[in-house]
Order: sequence, then C-alpha cells, then structure tokens
Amino acid sequence: NITVSKKQVSGQDPADDSDLGISLITSTNKNQVYVKEPIVYILKIISYKPIVNVMIDDIKATDAIIDAIGQPKQYDQILGGVRAHIIEKKYHVTPLVAGTINILPATVSGEIQGSPQANSQPSQRLGMFNHFFFNNPIQFNPFSLQSDKLSIKALAPPYADKQWLPLQNLQLSEEWSALDKVKVGDTIIRKIRMVAIGSFSSQLPTVKPFLQIPEVKLYVDKPVLTDNPALNNDAISGTKEESFSIVATKAGKITFPAIKISWWNLRTNKAEVATLPAKTIDFLPTVAINNPNTSIDYSVPVEPVINQVAAANNSIDTTVKYLIFGLLIIMASMLAFIVILLKKRNKPVVTSIEKHNNKPITNVQDLRDQIILYASKHWQASNITLNQLGTYLSNANYTYALDKYINLC
Repeated sequence: NITVSKKQVSGQDPADDSDLGISLITSTNKNQVYVKEPIVYILKIISYKPIVNVMIDDIKATDAIIDAIGQPKQYDQILGGVRAHIIEKKYHVTPLVAGTINILPATVSGEIQGSPQANSQPSQRLGMFNHFFFNNPIQFNPFSLQSDKLSIKALAPPYADKQWLPLQNLQLSEEWSALDKVKVGDTIIRKIRMVAIGSFSSQLPTVKPFLQIPEVKLYVDKPVLTDNPALNNDAISGTKEESFSIVATKAGKITFPAIKISWWNLRTNKAEVATLPAKTIDFLPTVAINNPNTSIDYSVPVEPVINQVAAANNSIDTTVKYLIFGLLIIMASMLAFIVILLKKRNKPVVTSIEKHNNKPITNVQDLRDQIILYASKHWQASNITLNQLGTYLSNANYTYALDKYINLC
C-alpha cells in the first residue's frame, strides 16, 4: 500500500495552511492468510497540528470477525523533519470463509487547529492587555477523513477438517487432583489447559469427547476463556481451561485415552498434533456393607441421605427415627427457620434436637454443632467434622449415597 499526497512546492512546510495538516493511513500486516487466521489491521491518524474531539468509527468487513486490540495509542514522531502527532488503533480481522475479504473504509472526524485570522480587528477595550489575549485568537475547524477500502485474500484449508486450526504454536497441559486411594463413587478433578498462539480462545476445540468413557460419569464446568495480544508481534494468544469432575461407576483399572488436537503450523506450513498421554487409574471398591446384596445405584433418584441412614440401622429405635426425620426438615427449611427466629424473638421455638440436647438452635452453626453432638452420643462418632461424618457412617456399615450426602453437607 502506498499513500499519494498533494503536490508540494519545494521547501513547503507540511503544517502550512495550504494543506489540511492531517492524514489517515491504514494497513495490514498480511494480505494473504488462511481461513480463521487473524491479521492485524492498523489505522494511523497523522497530524501536524493540534486536534481535539477525535472520533474513530470502528471498521467493518465482509465475512470476517473484527476485534479491537486494546485502546488507541498516541505518540510523537519526526516525519520529513517535522514533528507529527500520531494516534494509532489496531484491530484483529479473522476471515471466516475462503475468498476475497473486503475491509470497508475507516472514518475519522474531529477538530483541527486553524491559523489565526490575520485580517481580524480585535477590540481595544482591554488596552495594553488586548495584545496578549485577542491579537491571535486560536480557532479549531472540523474535519472528516475516510481511508481507502482494503482487501485481503483468505485461503481455504489445505485439508478437510471441521476442527481446522491455523496457529503459530499450541501447548496442552493437565492437572489431576484427589487421586490418592480413590474409590468408586469418589470425585476426582481433571483440568486441561490449552494455550494457542495465533487464535482466539473461543475458536479452540473442547476436549470433552476424549473423556466420555463408559466406566465413569462426567460433570463439566464452564470453560475459562482468556485472550491476550502479544506485545512483540500483535499475535493473539488464546487460553482455554476446561475442568471436569469424574466419578467412577465400577472398581478396577480405568484407562483414560490420549488427547490429540490437530493443528496447522503457520511457521512451518505443516500439520502437527498436540498430545496428552493416556492415563490409567486404579479405582478401589467401596467399603463392604452388612448386606452383600445391597448396592448404591447412581442412575436412579435416591431418598434423602438421613432417612436412608435411619432405615438401614435397625438398632435405632422409633424415637431416634423421628429425631432424624425432624433434622431433615430443619435442614431443608433452614433459611425460613432463621427468618422466623429473627421476626419472633419473643416466641421460642423448640425442636426435637433441642429437647434432646437442651440447647436452643438459633443459627446454622448451632445446627451443625447439634448434628455432631448427636452423632457423638448415638453413633459413637467422636472428634469428626460434618463432612467426615459420611465416611464414618460408611465404615460403620451404614448404607447411603455418598455423592448425595456430600451435596447435603
């Protein structure tokens, strides 16, 4: 791209009144790219006079996505021996289809400083001070500039692939948690991080299909997307982090297959594959229960955990069953219970647990303490937390759904 200016007389000052003293220049870092490969579009406002109230209309393009890169940058530069003030704004333009991509002209408007009016006759009302304030009044004149239309060529992928991914670099990493003596029904967390140079995070594929195997249940969190333009070459850096909760449905060794992401290397112009190796995990069986024919079925709805504990323990008498049932009601309506206490301080509310422990329940902390106290007196569960109570009951041969109990806690 070249810029053609008006003819100048030899020795003419670029900031002279014979010209406007401002120009608009647009360019791109590439004029030929692949589909889904972002280019950098640069818009420069070059002014040899002070300008104010500058407005830049965002550019538009056919069959492409436009993303602004940060905020406009301002700096001074010597051009042709004259100091010029430059306002620079950059965009990423990502072609979506093969063919010619037209970037419509950019438009800039504002006001630029004009020359003093030589023929004006200032008033003499201020006497000697008139020379300082009114002899050369400053004026700003409106201006509006429009750039030329730019076109780039978008190339079709060299091979057919729904996950076509042209990049400068791609890195995969992973992190596992809670793998120590993991049992059936336990939840383990797997986080997979994908960092791509030359692509937005929203364009990166998901790895979920690689984790969907029959032996486990998979729960997917919302992915975390981050985009950052590199400082050296304006290449976009996209990061996608996906987190998965995994629950095994049977004991034994389960192999998670390798994760392979195909991508096109723009630096070498070759196809490459980023890989995470396969991993095998040995899931231990759950603690044995009294009735060998009893199993935990995660595929059907289960009763509330406290009711199941009461039903499984035949040694608990009728009074204790009523206490546990009352405890479930209290936990389910806890917020409403606290509101009632706040509104009716003068009207005490006595629950079945209060009758047993002789201590009023006024908040969630008291309720937690009463549950632990009840477990200590009747289930011999000493020095444990509320979250540890489920493990204790499991070791004591109670039958219940572990994941439902954890959510309840």
